[in-house]
Amino acid sequence: SDESLRHTRRAAAMAAKTDGSGEGCRVIPFAALHDPGIAKLFPGNTIKTSKYTLLTFLPLNIMEQLYKAANTYFLLISLLMLLGGTTGLFTTSVQAITTMGPLILMMAVTAVMAAMDDHRRHQADVRTNAQ
Repeated sequence: SDESLRHTRRAAAMAAKTDGSGEGCRVIPFAALHDPGIAKLFPGNTIKTSKYTLLTFLPLNIMEQLYKAANTYFLLISLLMLLGGTTGLFTTSVQAITTMGPLILMMAVTAVMAAMDDHRRHQADVRTNAQ
């Protein structure tokens, strides 16, 4: 509304005023705590160092792990071995599970460690933002 806009401009003008010494000082009116129009003029004060949310953990973590060349290589080898074993296009002396099993186990352990680390980061963010 027009009243809210006038109030916001008045608050911005108050923030630009100087004290008696001629030095610029930043005045944040107490109304900024309750008026979203004024609060938008000033930066927020929250910290977020965690990487994942519950929704983004699995896709981001898998993508992050597949950026490693070794993981991508063993995944492709496992898929080729699986393709050869199920379709009969070629024969392999080793089953695909012997390559895919350790890869999945290693990626799962890495994902659990990343989840625990991110959970600790999230808890630290909550503690820091509560101060």
